[in-house]
Amino acid sequence: MKKYIATIAIIIGILIAYYFITNRPEERQPTILLEIQSNPGGKVKPEPGKYLYNHTNINITLHAYPLKDYIFQYWLINNSKVVENPLKITLNGNTTIKPYFKRIYFYIKLNSNGTLLLNGSEVKTPYTLRYREKITLNISGIRRLEKNTIYYPKSILLDNIPVENPIIIEYRNASITLLYSIEKGGENKILITSNVAKYCYVNGSRIDLPTYVRVGRLPFTNLSADFSIPLNNTYSYYIGWYKIVYRNNESEAISYYKQNTIKLNRFMKKIYIHYVRGLKNLPYILKIHYFPPFNWNYTRKYWFCHTKIENNTIIFYNFTNKFYINKVENSATVILIFEFDFNITGIWFEYYPKNARLAYSLKINWITLSIKFMKFSSKDKLIPHTLGFHQLPNRKHVVYIGVDGFKGENYLDDIHTLGFFDPDTDIDLYLPDTDGRYGLFFDYDLPLKPDNGDEYILIFKVLGVIGDE
Repeated sequence: MKKYIATIAIIIGILIAYYFITNRPEERQPTILLEIQSNPGGKVKPEPGKYLYNHTNINITLHAYPLKDYIFQYWLINNSKVVENPLKITLNGNTTIKPYFKRIYFYIKLNSNGTLLLNGSEVKTPYTLRYREKITLNISGIRRLEKNTIYYPKSILLDNIPVENPIIIEYRNASITLLYSIEKGGENKILITSNVAKYCYVNGSRIDLPTYVRVGRLPFTNLSADFSIPLNNTYSYYIGWYKIVYRNNESEAISYYKQNTIKLNRFMKKIYIHYVRGLKNLPYILKIHYFPPFNWNYTRKYWFCHTKIENNTIIFYNFTNKFYINKVENSATVILIFEFDFNITGIWFEYYPKNARLAYSLKINWITLSIKFMKFSSKDKLIPHTLGFHQLPNRKHVVYIGVDGFKGENYLDDIHTLGFFDPDTDIDLYLPDTDGRYGLFFDYDLPLKPDNGDEYILIFKVLGVIGDE
């Protein structure tokens, strides 16, 4: 019994000694708490939560992963900002870490019951626009005509609230809707349309096209349009004519040159404002062909001249280079083709032969102009039955010529037929490459004195056009 009690006492002593040896205050390891918190806009690895460590100098690496439309900004570590990502940190005490993310992309839903233009470009709706932080938008539509009904953009709604352009949106999702309305024709309404123009003027006020204009019994409403509309660096559109359709289905085309304003009345049903292309600094003329390198097939030599364009006119001058003038007949031959846009079937032009000194006696006081207006293509090589008139030097002439005839002073008939060939090779050539547009063909025979330094100036300007559409 005594032995048993002694054994128990020894065991208890050993346990007490072990406790005091292993739990000395100066050698006890601390417990460290790491708390990783979450925040909207991204994820963190290791995942958010509380982590306990029973010793110091713990090395931890954290990764922040922003969600779509967000970016990582910084870590908040015990109220201190740190921007590194991934984050490597050594723990020496309790630590709280929280990531911060920033949303930089937002969404705008676009919708419309018609065509929607976003900053001038068409988008098919419904359409979702993703933008970053801030955006400025211009929303517009296109007026259209369907079965005598005009559909036109009426209002813009931002989150169901009417707004005007420009629309500025920052740091939020939004919804934009472009609403169209309709306008139908009627007995006292005239439909105004155009092949190019987006607007016209009614009594001086700008009106978007297509449009209906209401008129009363008295014709006090005036319609007009801009003379030119830029197309690109080479060409512009120029107003050619108004086509008027009356309520009895009769129609007429009125050249802008003859009447630039139309007085509306209740007998009119439709008016179509037709524009045609022309050079940017030379109205209505699409292209100029003047020669060399080619000449017509009768015995003339090359001619020589300079050209310049001023005030919507083309000026030809310095025809008197002695080498190029026919020494026998004392004349210079000038060949020109003015090419026009489709649907032009007649033109009015101003022609001014200036500074001419005639070669013969004083009794000869005219110069002959042979002329033809016709549709041509690169398959043609003959210009049949040119017409002509005698022109007075140093005097402006206004002439009309078209498929329906010729109106000018001192009219002559069937002067000759012109052909096209290369005088150096005697090989027949075709007309300049076109696809069937109309052209105005000129043939000048200019009597000059090559030995006295004569200078002949030809000033040409298209005043107006008429067409079949």
